[in-house]
Amino acid sequence: MRPAKTPRGNQPVRDGLGFGADGGEQAFADLGYRSAADAVADRSGRPVRDLPHRRTTEHDLGACRVFRKVRDRQPEDAQREWEALGSLAALGLNVPEPLFLAQAGARTALGMREVPGCSLLDLLPREPAWGSRFVVSRVAPAVRVLHAAGLVHRDLYWDHWFAVGPCDPDGDAFLIDVERVFRPHAWLRRRYQVKDLAGLVASWPDSVRVRVVGLRFLRVYLGGGLPPGWKRLARAVLRKSRRIRAHMPVHGEPPRWFTTAAGETR
Repeated sequence: MRPAKTPRGNQPVRDGLGFGADGGEQAFADLGYRSAADAVADRSGRPVRDLPHRRTTEHDLGACRVFRKVRDRQPEDAQREWEALGSLAALGLNVPEPLFLAQAGARTALGMREVPGCSLLDLLPREPAWGSRFVVSRVAPAVRVLHAAGLVHRDLYWDHWFAVGPCDPDGDAFLIDVERVFRPHAWLRRRYQVKDLAGLVASWPDSVRVRVVGLRFLRVYLGGGLPPGWKRLARAVLRKSRRIRAHMPVHGEPPRWFTTAAGETR
């Protein structure tokens, strides 16, 4: 499969409407929209996720599939995700290609090109050998770039990593759901970096051995070796991962990795 294009930069949002650099206006028109109000009011599309005040739908345009994330409030969240998609792509990270952002009042609709791959949360149990190599060779360098830029994800679980070209050794890792990406103050940066790494450990499938993979991942993440202090970092990550797995979210829908294939919570 061919990876989605990396956007060259998003247009600023004016009069409630902004377009991505490649194909955003055409996708907007192909969906039948003439205004921002049309984009936020549209009830069509295949439901992908439906939460209070936020829903995601899939739309097949023939030439491509578009995922449209509609929020009923907090338009700043959509603006933050729009900007994060551009910023992360500028770092060379693979993220969904943003097509358009529409705002009408407090409601927003963010359109993104489909990432033609499969969630690593689903792939790792099915292809543990390939998946273990993939997360070391593709995901670890990407997390290193993210953190080296002073940014953190804050929801860094395996259902937010997609493999394009599953089981292809030359496939790419894509990071999705980037609305919470931000740049913490320098004195808080390590705390948030530990939380990101702990999210990966906490959401690692129980059926796949993590110890050896985790050490290899850490070597790549730290720049190809294990410098002094790596054990202290590893212990902090493991402590935080245990706390993450021990607590269900108080608000909102539990992350998908909290649920086993049998439908039981971890």
